[in-house]
Amino acid sequence: MGSDIKVDESCIGAFWELKGKREINAVIYRLSDPLDVVVVECRSNLTHEELLGALPSYKPRLVLYHLPFATADGTRRSEVVLVTWLPEAAGPKDKAAYVRASAVLLDALDGLHLQIEATTLADLDYHRLVARIADQP
Repeated sequence: MGSDIKVDESCIGAFWELKGKREINAVIYRLSDPLDVVVVECRSNLTHEELLGALPSYKPRLVLYHLPFATADGTRRSEVVLVTWLPEAAGPKDKAAYVRASAVLLDALDGLHLQIEATTLADLDYHRLVARIADQP
């Protein structure tokens, strides 16, 4: 599955930049036209609200996000998560391509294991996102 989609090398570089240098906390990926190569659309240091504002309301995206949070017992943690953004207004062909692309990207990003699918901004509410991440091993 997903063998028809490739990952541009810049995507891997952006992952290591986020993970290593910590100068950025978000990388937004998109598929090139004709939906066959994952490319970097944006790499930045965004607040959670800015990240939500950067997501198009009618186009899917893949988002690599460094999420800092505190657990219920107060322990500070942070995780890097891959969010597959599939807004309800997106077309079925685009959604299917991005689901395949997320699997291909996850395979290409060594050491990344957390993945979440979101269809509304409410799915990406900070507290809801933390609850979903904290529950994963």
